[in-house]
Amino acid sequence: MADAYLIIKLEADALDDERYRVRTWRQFGAPWQPEPSEELEGDIDAVQRHVADVLADAEGGWAAEAEIIRLEFLLPRELLSLPVDQWPTSVEEVPIRPLGMNYQVVVRSLDRMQAKKWHREWRQRWAVFAGPRWEAPRSAGPASWGVDPAPAAELVTPSHPPSLAELRRLDVALAAHHQPLLVLERPLVHPAGDRPDEISVGLRAGVPLMLWQRDERLTEDFESVLGDLLSPDRDLRESARMLRMEAAGADDPERHVGSHITLLWDDPHRLVEPAGSLSAPR
Repeated sequence: MADAYLIIKLEADALDDERYRVRTWRQFGAPWQPEPSEELEGDIDAVQRHVADVLADAEGGWAAEAEIIRLEFLLPRELLSLPVDQWPTSVEEVPIRPLGMNYQVVVRSLDRMQAKKWHREWRQRWAVFAGPRWEAPRSAGPASWGVDPAPAAELVTPSHPPSLAELRRLDVALAAHHQPLLVLERPLVHPAGDRPDEISVGLRAGVPLMLWQRDERLTEDFESVLGDLLSPDRDLRESARMLRMEAAGADDPERHVGSHITLLWDDPHRLVEPAGSLSAPR
């Protein structure tokens, strides 16, 4: 049974930052030939309703026989911490079921997809991840990791926001160790305009997998669940979904770290802009 993918591109309007442009692509099985939709414009509530409608169409139509429906939000850097995994599956049904409870929800980088000069390193790191030797470390410490993890002290960025010197050290560490996964030490709530941060360094370096949390209150909770999230026994996307499901069932979901997890999972062989690749998805 084949998997289905729903790719959702979201951009803020250039003249009104409370309005957005959204376009979707749908994909069932292989080869990778995603079918685009027309673009829609509206405020964030309209976008959420549109995503719920598109998902309902998938469940009742073109993806009804899929084993898994994966949701990939293609976002510019300033929107990468948007809590899309907490958007409602339906805007009408009660209780609200967040998207991340039932679906593997990830974000992808629109900026990198459009910047071909970054694609070579991006493909190389993905090849490391897809190869037989790579395994995520089962560590509870926040750091950046790869086949041969560097000492955490070289890779974490302790200040808030990180200094240029710290970002430079992170850039050097990424170049030296070729790791495909970057786990951020500090919460990332709203990427700050054009100012560089760990995300921008990781994107430029070609890192295809990044994991962070969005709530400054929950740093210790995030550290405590990293071991389970990075378990080699389960796909990282599924581990994130399970944690989000646990959060949805908590007495106070907003106080649970699973309601604030962002996973960037960015396969360079599955492009929708400017042109799609015809490889099979992973």
